[in-house]
Amino acid sequence: MKIKKALVWLGGIVLSVILERVFNLIPIEKLFNSEKWSWLIQSRFNIIDLIVFVIILVVVFICIAKFSSKKNDQQKLKIEKRLKKLNSIEDNKAGIKVTWDMYMGSMHDNDPHPYNIRLFCTKHNFPLLMQHGCCTDPNCPNAHAQCDERAIENTIESLLLNEQNKLLNK
Repeated sequence: MKIKKALVWLGGIVLSVILERVFNLIPIEKLFNSEKWSWLIQSRFNIIDLIVFVIILVVVFICIAKFSSKKNDQQKLKIEKRLKKLNSIEDNKAGIKVTWDMYMGSMHDNDPHPYNIRLFCTKHNFPLLMQHGCCTDPNCPNAHAQCDERAIENTIESLLLNEQNKLLNK
């Protein structure tokens, strides 16, 4: 909030300096002469004023770019937090629970990517971690069920992309 107030204050100062420079270029006394528009074609040029104007213009553009970039970053962080809350799927019929962690891609790829995907068999008193898509209890019906871990990873990534699109379109 302090940065926003500082940017508004800085923008006011920059705008007042620019307006002051522009108003100083207008010769008020010539407006009442018979040749009142001749000042537009006169070449009154000061290199220092031009340098100051260009520097102020660059500073204003940098401040605006940083402000809009920060706003976009805040939106991305909000979406990332919501996607991280979505970290499990449970299939009660099959007795399998899938959990994962998620990270957002780099600057070239802003898509969510699941990692640390774990399968649990929920047909026991407490969920058992499954090894290679099979339950570790030999008496369990999921002991012989092969879960395709690639297909599960693809499903999770599709779910995360769908949720990200929903959040972006809000």
